[in-house]
Amino acid sequence: MPKCPARTFHKRAPAHIPDALRPALEPILEQIGSLTERIREYDRRLETASEERYPETQLLRQVEGIGPLTALCFVLTLEDPYRFERSRSVGAYLGLVPAKDQSGERDPQKRISKEGDEMLSVSFWSQAPITSSVPSARIRI
Repeated sequence: MPKCPARTFHKRAPAHIPDALRPALEPILEQIGSLTERIREYDRRLETASEERYPETQLLRQVEGIGPLTALCFVLTLEDPYRFERSRSVGAYLGLVPAKDQSGERDPQKRISKEGDEMLSVSFWSQAPITSSVPSARIRI
């Protein structure tokens, strides 16, 4: 089967399915089509909510790879960003600080701790490969 985007897979796949497998696979492709449409509808709703109710998400979405879901998670997790005195405090609140394992004179650099909001962490880490490959992922104010 030729390469195609996920949103059109259910439309393109039937032409490449052997006749013997059609009875078993056509219902599955129908389900994939139905789920794809539902996901697109939820994406539209997230887009609308982010634009109408949370305009501050637009600043975050200027970063390549940050969509409405990640921006909404960030904004709704922080609630009031003015409660943090420094930007480092936001990182600590979200669990984006190195874990500690100090012992005597040893203070090794460790992985980022797994503390913080789980949904936001999953959203950030799923975007990490995209944003790290962009040469200039800066927010334009």
